[in-house]
Amino acid sequence: MITACPIAFGEVGVKERVKSMLNYKKPTFWIIIVAVVALIVTAVCLLTNPKTNEKDTDSPANASIVLVDALREKYPQYFDLSTDKGLEVYIWQMGKDLYYCGLMSGTNRNKTSEELWDLKGTSINEMKIILSTYSIPKSDVVVIPFQHPISSYYREITDEYCATLREKLGLTNDPSTSILEILAAFKKCGIVCEQVPDDGFLTGTKYTYKIKGGKDIITLYQYNTAKEAETDSKSVSKDGFSISLTGGNELGKSIEIDWISIPHWYLHKSTIILYVGEDRSVISALNNICGNAFAGE
Repeated sequence: MITACPIAFGEVGVKERVKSMLNYKKPTFWIIIVAVVALIVTAVCLLTNPKTNEKDTDSPANASIVLVDALREKYPQYFDLSTDKGLEVYIWQMGKDLYYCGLMSGTNRNKTSEELWDLKGTSINEMKIILSTYSIPKSDVVVIPFQHPISSYYREITDEYCATLREKLGLTNDPSTSILEILAAFKKCGIVCEQVPDDGFLTGTKYTYKIKGGKDIITLYQYNTAKEAETDSKSVSKDGFSISLTGGNELGKSIEIDWISIPHWYLHKSTIILYVGEDRSVISALNNICGNAFAGE
């Protein structure tokens, strides 16, 4: 025979449980208040995060360290490279605004296809941070774009394109006077230029452009700093027809140049601009952009 018993009371101690219920007394008011306050405090503690030292975690310096450490772990091959011969940044493009970068120590040889293909691609911003860990002049960092075999995106590699990539990597000290901005200023004045190959006389990086619809030439010499540009501008004679050589075995010598037209030399921050021609609209545009010419007419 199976004996049933009420579930609420269990199998034993029924008498004692009944007595406890009959002797139950409601807790006093102050005990209830204390319990409620303790419950609220516990709930607040569980719902909030412990306060962090914002000065330590949010400072730009520490944020930068965290980024560098993360990139060092992700791209260890791009850190602590020899800079005796500078650095070489190799860039390939996978889409209209999609760039990848690799980094190697500078050498006196062309890299093999296998070396280029083995590069692990970083973004432009990641490479900027990696380059910031090296204490070398920006002029010692060479940017070398190339066509990667895995990319079907084709972009003609020109001096203007290389200048654009240097800007993206922050390798121009004065981006506001970049080649692109000067060309854009020309365009606003109705002057459209197309790049042509040419050799230069000054020490700056040379970009030569032919004005569309004519034969006049505009030449831009880009420098790392405005001071370098100003120093090199002093090698140009007042009439603009001779240049004193400033490097190598030719130091101190000057060359006379038989321009096809009248030269006009301008200095605009980190850029020297040479216009050979007599088009008043071009001269007016240059005066608006750069001020008066420092040499020539």
